[in-house]
This record gives sequence, structure tokens and C-alpha cells, in this order.
Amino acid sequence: AAKGCDALVVSCYSPFYRWSACVVKEVEKAVAEQKTDGRVERLYLPIVGVRNQEQFDSLCHILHSRLDEVNPRTVVLVGSNSALYAHHVDSVKPGIPMLLVAGDVYTGTETADDCGKVLWNSNRVPDMELHKRYNLTIRCMPIQLEKEMQLITRLIPNVQNIYTISGEDTFSRTKSHELRRLVERKYSMLKYHHVDAAVVTTDSLLRL
Repeated sequence: AAKGCDALVVSCYSPFYRWSACVVKEVEKAVAEQKTDGRVERLYLPIVGVRNQEQFDSLCHILHSRLDEVNPRTVVLVGSNSALYAHHVDSVKPGIPMLLVAGDVYTGTETADDCGKVLWNSNRVPDMELHKRYNLTIRCMPIQLEKEMQLITRLIPNVQNIYTISGEDTFSRTKSHELRRLVERKYSMLKYHHVDAAVVTTDSLLRL
């Protein structure tokens, strides 16, 4: 049997995304500080573009194979969307310690039903519910939308338009929706614009 690695990092983001790349580096640093021969494996399973259970199952199949291959001692889930994988990790490695580093305190259901949709109160699953089900530790790094708006309006007093560029994933769409509601409620003098990264081109961005 394979010796196994110290940690498998499962990220729903591109390896070039700065936030998640920093999280991965911190995991590698922590393992290296504990063991001189510590080994961290990475697995990128993008939720973006998943629209049905068959597509999601394909990603989970890759996850299952990777878990068997590297035999990790712990699994780190990077990104709120990666919380969807907690059940599938536990099904292969029951009771394995997991760490979820997320941008919010809730996720969607554990199927593909909500992938790419805005999460409402009716279909939100608090991350603490996952903590109760699995051997899962949660570290939340929430986006402070209201504080960001306060900073923008203070630094740019004459701002007239607010743009968000979001991907097709649940987290991005939900945050865009929450920002729209915040602008409509507290910054009605501003015009809110949502740009869908799935359909916009770089040239059109430059013309905004």
C-alpha cells in the first residue's frame, strides 16, 4: 500500500487564483514546519460550469480515485463551493480529519441541484451542519460587502456605478446577488451592473 501523503488539498478554484493559491501555500508551509519530509498533494476540481448531477458525479469520481491513490492523512477543502465534496471525502475515508477554508458560513446542498444558482435561505446549509456530520474544522474568511462599499464610497466620493464580475459558480452568483441587494437598499444613488464572466469578452470589459 502507498505510504500516503500528509494532506490532500482540494480546491474548486484555478491554481492561478490568488486567494486559493495563498491558502494552498499556507497548508504546505504548515506541513513543512511539522515534518521535514511532509508531502502535500493538490487536486483542482472546478465547480464552475457544473449544471447537472452527471457532471458533478464525474468530479466526485476523480476525487474518489485521488483519495485512494494518495491515501491522505487529512483533506483541506478550499473555497465555499468545495464544501460540496465533504460528504464524498467522508464516504471514501470515513472519519478522516478535514479542514474547510471558506468565504462564507453556508453552502448549498450536497448534490449538483444548486450549482450555479443563487443560494436563498431555503436552500442554504450552514457550514456548522457539516461540522456536526463529519470530522470537519471550519475556517471562514468572509467577504465584507458592506465594509467594501463603505470604503469605495469614502475613497471615491463621486462614484456613480458599481460593477461586479462573477463566475458561474454558486458562491460568485450569491455574492453578486447580495451586493445588488445592498446597493439597492443602502446606496440607491448608485447604478449596479452585473457582468457574467461566462459570456463577457475582454474587449467588452474594456468598453464598460
